[in-house]
Amino acid sequence: MLRRAKADRTVVEERRAHRYDVNIEASIEYETVAQPVRLVNLSRRGFGAAGEIAPPTDAVVTLTIPGVCHAKARIAWKDGNNFGAEFLAPQRLFLVAAQRAAGVDD
Repeated sequence: MLRRAKADRTVVEERRAHRYDVNIEASIEYETVAQPVRLVNLSRRGFGAAGEIAPPTDAVVTLTIPGVCHAKARIAWKDGNNFGAEFLAPQRLFLVAAQRAAGVDD
């Protein structure tokens, strides 16, 4: 499932990239330990996810969608087991691959 997310203007005045609501199983690797996560939103600049344990803010992680692609990102925020990250480089190809994995063309 892939649909454009509605930004909360009280929290985010303006996003630099469209963010899409998703429901994709993925994994993140931090300090050589990988854990499963569920992506809840995705853009070419970053993602939101939920996992068993959120990595610390500012940690650099590798996000992987199995069989699709992987990219490095920096954890920007966390709230309990939910967290958001910004890709170290914009990921247009990552977003396209994720859309295809979800069965949606951009």
